[in-house]
Amino acid sequence: MSHEEPTPLRLLVVDGDDALKENAVRALRRRGDPVSAARVEDTAGLETVLAGDGADLVLLHPHLTGVDPAAIVAAATQPEPPVPVLLLAGSTPPAAVGARDRVDPDDPEDLVHRLRREAADLAARRRLSLVERRYRDSERRAHELVDRSRDPIAYIQEGILVHANPAFRRRLGEEAEPEGTPLLEWLRGEGREAVKKALRRTEGGQGRPGPLSSELLRAGGHSETVQLDLRPADHQGEPAIQLTLQSGEEEGALRQRVRRLEHQDPITGLFNRQHFLQNLEALSPDRDPGAVVVCLTVDHFEQLRERLNPAGADALLARIAERLRRRFSPRHHLARFQGSRFTAVLEALDTPTLERLGQALCRDIADDLFEVGEHSLPVSASIGIACWDGDESPVELLERAFDAAREAADGGGNTARLAPAPDRGEEADDWLNALERALAEDRLVHVFQPVGDVRSAATHGGELLVRLRDREGTLHPPGPFLSAARRGGLMPRLDRLTLDHAAERLARDGSGPLFLKVAAESLEEADFPAWFGDRFAGEGANGLVIELAEADVVAHLKAAVALAEAVRAAGGAVALEHFGTAPDGEAAQERVQAEYLKIDGEVIARLEEDPDCLARLEGIVRLAGETGATTIAEQVESARTLPMLWQAGVDRIQGYFLHAPGSERAAG
Repeated sequence: MSHEEPTPLRLLVVDGDDALKENAVRALRRRGDPVSAARVEDTAGLETVLAGDGADLVLLHPHLTGVDPAAIVAAATQPEPPVPVLLLAGSTPPAAVGARDRVDPDDPEDLVHRLRREAADLAARRRLSLVERRYRDSERRAHELVDRSRDPIAYIQEGILVHANPAFRRRLGEEAEPEGTPLLEWLRGEGREAVKKALRRTEGGQGRPGPLSSELLRAGGHSETVQLDLRPADHQGEPAIQLTLQSGEEEGALRQRVRRLEHQDPITGLFNRQHFLQNLEALSPDRDPGAVVVCLTVDHFEQLRERLNPAGADALLARIAERLRRRFSPRHHLARFQGSRFTAVLEALDTPTLERLGQALCRDIADDLFEVGEHSLPVSASIGIACWDGDESPVELLERAFDAAREAADGGGNTARLAPAPDRGEEADDWLNALERALAEDRLVHVFQPVGDVRSAATHGGELLVRLRDREGTLHPPGPFLSAARRGGLMPRLDRLTLDHAAERLARDGSGPLFLKVAAESLEEADFPAWFGDRFAGEGANGLVIELAEADVVAHLKAAVALAEAVRAAGGAVALEHFGTAPDGEAAQERVQAEYLKIDGEVIARLEEDPDCLARLEGIVRLAGETGATTIAEQVESARTLPMLWQAGVDRIQGYFLHAPGSERAAG
């Protein structure tokens, strides 16, 4: 491997003889510093060298006959950056003539030290000067691009429009002169106040807000609905906000259509495999208990394809999709998974209802002939249905639905099969027994996971999480024993136990905010708000934040509102967790008015690859701003997502990137 040779120091000595130059060169070279040196005797000689080969340092004899030290320093300061001048030790103070320092030629160590220091400082100033030139050049080119852009773009400082490109001025009207006017003077309608708040947040370094909508007042008195995109920027070297008037309604609809097409099957118009798998993998035992996967496969499809040709087979699949749409709503994520296989995800349903659904789907396909071109075809389908117990992975749930559909097809088709539950009854009983023993023997413990600022990672409280410690001392993650707790009806007991621990912790050290989950089973208990009020009477919940899953609030809205009132009456606050997954989450926030919105980890994990997730995140941040809530990104595992969270305006983060759960404490 080759190494670049260090650049020699260019030393220029202003003196009447070569003695000083030779001493300096000898001292530097003995210490391994490459150096080239020249000597001049007056200001004219200095200017000639600087105009030609240049110099890095000037070493000046202050009492040289016929030479004005101040003139030497003045000549050396003409280049950019200025060349430093050092005086030989003597009676003239360096500051009197503008020199940088004084050196002793009889002390080689001091001489080399000061020369090295000044050379390093000059190199740093040259690098900074180069960066500044490049920055100014980049900024100039950027502003030229902005001015040539067809997008209406302007720059704002302290709420004032300081620059608008031609497209922006045309959007306001040919006679408009926006520079020097407040942006808010050009806005009308309900969106104006949201823009005002977004400007303050962006100016305050709180990140980039989500898309904003407002009425734009044009110079002629007309107005139109526009979307405003605000982002931190620089203008002429000063902090600013770049404003882009994005789409109107027509362009916004086009952008939404592009996003839909990314998740749409082109043959049937249903969702595609990618979309279905993303939503399947987002299933959570807490949020989606008992979820159901339905798989429908067209019987003998290969023979039908040969009879119809590929185009006819695609037309048949499109006809089948039309009939399936009558049975499923958009929240079921009905998709053409692959070939002639269709899939959907449903909420929990009892066995008789699922059996009726399977029979109805078979009838939907088999009862009528399908008209495809010149063909009238009888078609049937095999249905597989699997229910989730929360212990298996979502992909394993899907495989069980596939297996049930294959069994239905192998049995002759045109029928539906319910997949048997996973054979883990003994394992489930083991976990329930283990949980009951742990409760009796005081072996449940609580661990703490901090919540941090998205910019500085400074801690702002954290979440209290429960773990089970076996008799050998091993801590077990919550999935298996919490699933057993739900089956055994123990969740309310666990919630109250954890709340008791939180009360003791808050009374002991008063640190907060302390986040704590409350399960849906506790919401279903009519006396739970009253119990909470008694347990935390007299502002005892000050610093406590009760987390409710967004889906649980939607399903139990009245109970959630009652609990929120009890929590606030005791001095606490409320958080909606897994936010961004339920279709009615915004309505739930409007009723509950949670102080914190914890954005679902699946939304965070897919920010880089899924535009819908980014749009969902921006919508949540906008909702939080409108309702005064603080946003927390859940399950942040990597630094890659931090810039997107910061730009979107997210306030805080939680996850293994910041800190794993720790600080174990006994639950009892």
